[in-house]
Amino acid sequence: MKTSFAKWITLAGFSFLFCTNVANAQVSDPGKEPQKAKEAWARSEDAYKAKDFKGAKPDFDWLLVNAPKISKNLYLRSAVTYESLLSSNKDEAKKTMLQDSLMIIFDLRIANYQEEAKVLDDQKGRLAYSFYSKRPEKLDMLFDLYQKIYDLKKETINPYSLQCLFRLNCEMKKANKKGLDDTKLLELHEKFSKICDNNISKNNEKAGFENAKKDIDANLEATLGEMDCELIKKQYAEKLKSNPKDTLLARKVQNLMIRASKKNKDCFKDKMLGDIYFMFAKEYPSFNSCKSLAYWNAGNDNDDEYVKWMGEAFKYGGASIDKADLLMAQARKKAKAGLYAEARSLAYQAVQTDKAVAGKAYKFVGDLYMASGGTCVGANKTPCDRKAIYVAAYNMYMKAGDAGNAQRAAQYFPTAEEKFTYDCGGKVLNTGGWVGESVTMPK
Repeated sequence: MKTSFAKWITLAGFSFLFCTNVANAQVSDPGKEPQKAKEAWARSEDAYKAKDFKGAKPDFDWLLVNAPKISKNLYLRSAVTYESLLSSNKDEAKKTMLQDSLMIIFDLRIANYQEEAKVLDDQKGRLAYSFYSKRPEKLDMLFDLYQKIYDLKKETINPYSLQCLFRLNCEMKKANKKGLDDTKLLELHEKFSKICDNNISKNNEKAGFENAKKDIDANLEATLGEMDCELIKKQYAEKLKSNPKDTLLARKVQNLMIRASKKNKDCFKDKMLGDIYFMFAKEYPSFNSCKSLAYWNAGNDNDDEYVKWMGEAFKYGGASIDKADLLMAQARKKAKAGLYAEARSLAYQAVQTDKAVAGKAYKFVGDLYMASGGTCVGANKTPCDRKAIYVAAYNMYMKAGDAGNAQRAAQYFPTAEEKFTYDCGGKVLNTGGWVGESVTMPK
């Protein structure tokens, strides 16, 4: 026979019961009505095993009030019952009441059977964020809950609880609460990321901590927006100096600085990032580590170092695009030395190595031609001969798909009067000089 206990226990009522049970934590197992408690327990057990959660709930409700220490299973089973009823309930008001009541079931379990850290992390923390994160009035409560879980569990915290705590810190930072600023959020990011890294390395819930780390990174970026390079340097420069071979710290700072480069391109050129790349290339040589250092040097116009470290990278593998990029770097180096013909040859080799560099390779050659306008003057040195070089540059820019620079080259073509006077419109002319190309002068 069902009890007359209300079908839906109100949050206020449960709160009162929670306080009462804390005060009377030493009550005997079956409570003050042992026969009634045993009958309710038997009925609830039958209904629970039959997965009749709606039928089990009234007896669980009565037992939570009147026999809170009858068995720890009371809390395990009533929690499963409430969760099941939640998943099938479409009434928002009733769902809210079930959520609030379920949270208090966990509190009652702690009050009567301790295991605070386990219950908060494994049970309450598993559900609270999804229940309350959209309710602004609950954010302070959520923050305190997950902070308490962290204080109790530290490195052994569940990955989901850790990512929820970082999300809540981000919310507090946005709301100017808890004294959080960019620097403190970065410090938390470092601390929580290290917990993730340590657990991943020990294979403790590896997938969960990998997901948590991604979520923590994403929330940091969403909260701080485009990272500030100077803030990163201020936060981590001394730590890196004191721990030059701390790979986890170095990788973290590397990723932060790369993100900061979206806002400030000079951040990629910063020596602190170069030192990190150098450390990885020297201590953990691989194609990617050497390539990263090579590209950092390329960004700083250190073509010699770029060529050197790409050469090191190719000892460990490499794709055609990487080899093509190396050839283009070598071409730039030759061009700086004034060896334009060799530079062009290397650019063409790059295109043959990987078509993906064709655009920049042909533009590069077009730039070489434009820079040679004063030396490649053609065989007869007429205005048409002297300006044939610009037609060659125009053709290269068009091959590169660079209409803007092609139009710039076209401005140096012979004038209509020069074409008429020297009868060169539509004629094939040679540029002369190192370029040595034959071009058709536009009519």
